[in-house]
Order: sequence, then C-alpha cells, then structure tokens
Amino acid sequence: MSDEFIRNYQQATIRARLSPLWIRLDSGHQVVSFEGKPDVYGLKGLQVGDALDDRLDFLVGLEPAMLDQPVILPLIEDGKGGGAQIHVLAHRGEMFVLFLDASEEFRAQQDVQQVANEEQIRGYRQQQLLDEVERARRAAEEASHLKGRFIANMSHELRTPLSSITGYTHLLRTTTDAKSIADHANAIERGAQHLLALIDNILDQARFEAGQLEVRPAPARLDNLRDDIATVFRPLAADKSLRFGVDSDSAWPELTAFDALRVRQIVINLVGNAIKFTDQGEVRVQMQWRDGRLNVAVRDTGPGIPAEAQARVFQAFQREHTNADQRAGAGLGLSISAVLAERMGGSLSLESKPGVGTTFRLDIPAQEVEQGPVQARVPRPGARIQVTEDDADIAMLMRIFLEDAGLQVDVVENGAEAVERVLAKAPELIFMDQNLPGMNGPEAIKAIRERGISTPIIAMSAASDGEYSQRALEAGADDFLAKPVDPDDMLTRIARFLPENTV
Repeated sequence: MSDEFIRNYQQATIRARLSPLWIRLDSGHQVVSFEGKPDVYGLKGLQVGDALDDRLDFLVGLEPAMLDQPVILPLIEDGKGGGAQIHVLAHRGEMFVLFLDASEEFRAQQDVQQVANEEQIRGYRQQQLLDEVERARRAAEEASHLKGRFIANMSHELRTPLSSITGYTHLLRTTTDAKSIADHANAIERGAQHLLALIDNILDQARFEAGQLEVRPAPARLDNLRDDIATVFRPLAADKSLRFGVDSDSAWPELTAFDALRVRQIVINLVGNAIKFTDQGEVRVQMQWRDGRLNVAVRDTGPGIPAEAQARVFQAFQREHTNADQRAGAGLGLSISAVLAERMGGSLSLESKPGVGTTFRLDIPAQEVEQGPVQARVPRPGARIQVTEDDADIAMLMRIFLEDAGLQVDVVENGAEAVERVLAKAPELIFMDQNLPGMNGPEAIKAIRERGISTPIIAMSAASDGEYSQRALEAGADDFLAKPVDPDDMLTRIARFLPENTV
C-alpha cells in the first residue's frame, strides 16, 4: 500500500512539474483525443477533430510509418516565454505527440547562451581595446620619434643663428672699420631675426596644441611687409649666389586690415625654406592685392617636392624634400604657417615639380582701411618716460633708444619702486614689465590705478600670448608691447599717447 502511495505521489509530482500534454492524431494529423492543458503550450482552444499541420510545423510530411522509434525534438520555445520538449511516437497506425514543460531547462539554456553571447561581445570589445591600445602605442612611438627628431633638428636650427650672432659679435669687438662694423651689425640683426622666427614657430605650435593660437587683424602697410622681406632675405640669397627679388603691385591701398606680425611670420617661413633648399637659380616673391585679398607667391628653382610627400609638408615635425636632401629643419614652419593662414580666413597651398621647383601661395583677406587723420609717429620731445624693467641689458637698450629719440628716461627695477617713483616724479608715460621681482607688473599697474593715476601705461612681456596681455589690460594698462622690443614700434606707441603733432 505504501509503495502504491509513493508511486502515485511521484507521478503526481512529476505531472505537476512537467505538465504533460498527450495528443493522439490520426493519419491525417487530426486530433483524435488529448489529455492535459493545451494552453500551456500555445495550443489554446484545441479541440477533437482539429487539423494540426498549420499549428505544428514539424508534422508536415510526417507519417506514422516513418516513426520506427520515438523522435525527441530539440528544446523549443513554447510561445509564452518558456520551453517545451516534444516527443513524437507511432503506434498501430496512429501518431502520438507528447509535450513536456521544460521551462527551467529552457531558461538555463538561455542563461548559458546569454553568458556565451556576453563573453563573445566581451571578447570582441577586448580585442577592440587591444587594437586601440596597439594603435595608440604605435602613434605614441611615432610621435616620440618625430619629436625626438624635431629636438635634434631644432638644436641645429637654433645653433646656426646663435653661432652667427656670437661670431659677428666677436668680430665687432676686434674691428674699427666703419663698413665692417655696419656689415657685422647687419649680420647680427639677421641672425637675431632668424632666431626669433624659430622661437615664434615653436611657441605658436604649443599655443595651437593648447587651443590658444590667436590672430589680431589691424590696419597695416603692405609696403612695410614687402620692404622687410627684401631687406632680410636679399643678403641671405646673395650668400648662396641666388637671384632674389620681391615684386609687388604699385596700386594697393595705403592701409589694409590684416595681422601683419603673423603674415610676416608666414612669409619669412616660406622664403627662408626656399633659400635654404635652393642651391642654384632664383627665389622670387610676388605680392598682389585684389578685391580685398592679399596673395603672396614664393617661387624657387629648388629640388621640388615629390607628389607623394606634398600632403605631409603641412604636418608638424615633418620635413619633406628630395630623399637625398638631408638639410636640417625644425619641421614646424610650414605646419604653423598653414594653421595661421586658416585662422586668418585664408589658405596656404603649394605646386611643385621635382627637378623644376616649388611655388607656395598664401591667400588671406586684407580689406582696405579708410584713413582718418594720421597720428604722428614721433613722440613729443623731452617727454618724461619711466621704464620698469629688471633685466639690466634690456633696460639699458630701452634707455638708449628713448634718449636718442629726445626723451627723458627714468629706470626702476621692481614693481614696488615703480609705484613710489610714479607718485614722486609723475612721469608722462610708463613702460611696465610683467615679470618683476616682488610686486609683479599687473599688481604694480593695479596699485597705480587705485591711487587715481591715469598716466598711460604700456605693459611689456617676452610672453606674447593672450593671457599675459589680458592680465595687463585688466589691471589697467593702456597697451601691450611684446618683447623683443622694436625701437620704431616703441616710439610709435609712445606717439599715440604723447604726440608731437597731428598731420
């Protein structure tokens, strides 16, 4: 009796868990009878006499005679989010289909599949990350290699003008011939200009990478740009026995609006490269102004640039000329020139043919500027100027420049002394360096303004980026002058505030 109880309990438990559904079919796959719950397996409304070919696809084409042994179909979804195991049997010309609930097994299988899918995705993503790391590693190695090469080349580039400057400085000390002194001084100035251009390129590249590179259009004279280029490069071309010329329009406006400093920097880069890489023939600069745009073409008869290398010449730290040409270069001039041209709303392009030469073209906006009354470029003679500068050599230079222009000069070395001297001597204009010991430039300017003194103040710094000038102007400065100081520029700025007269 107890055995029968146990068997009955076991069968009831199994039936409850498996929820079996038996369907008896005739040879035409019509339901003869069924036992169980059809709804559990998506066969809602099942009735005797129903044909099941349309509802159970696996029955199509299946005959009892084909089933010499039971067929167990793979685990399938039951249409309700669970799973079912299906057994198909044949007996005495009839077919029997047994459905067993396999939801737990189905969910377990789904979990396994989900884990497998996630693992596959994870593996794919890991491979992507590994590929990205490898690409980044290669890019870092390439960048390190390029910058290492850049440092080596830049060391050579900087030493060249420095060697010229120190060499000609030594000659100046040992000669008394007036013409030789003038020639040596001109050579020193050319070396200094070359050195300044190199440093400008380095600083501008750093500013560009930091997103701080700015251009400042202002009224300027194209004649000055033309004359500067001719003056700087004619001796360099002559040293290599190259023909050199700067051709220009005769009818361009007196004043046009462009960033003269940046345009000069670009043209110096282009002409400097042309002379460096041209061993025979000529270098010519053609300047044209048409309909509010300035076009500068720099042509040379150098080795040319191969077509496959032309796309790389505007990339930082790249040097592309003929394969045999190993002359050093920083690899920054063309890169920063292209960036500057774009920032000014223009473009820099090239045409080159190996063995024939290269032409670089700069095209930028340069709108004509209506001229008002022209301010005198000479300051009022005898005006009292205070120079606040802690570098003794720069202070001496400024004193010489200003006194030669007929101005009275008082030099102080720090910010606190500058404030005291302004109160005591009441200068008519103040030059204020920004990096001073103790009280710095902006602090001294602010202290002067807080005392109600409105004397014009021109801030100065060797750091010419926007942050320094902005700090000075916010403190109360009236103007900002970037070092190295150009004497003509300095006097012109003084004349804005202390004019001799107005034309």
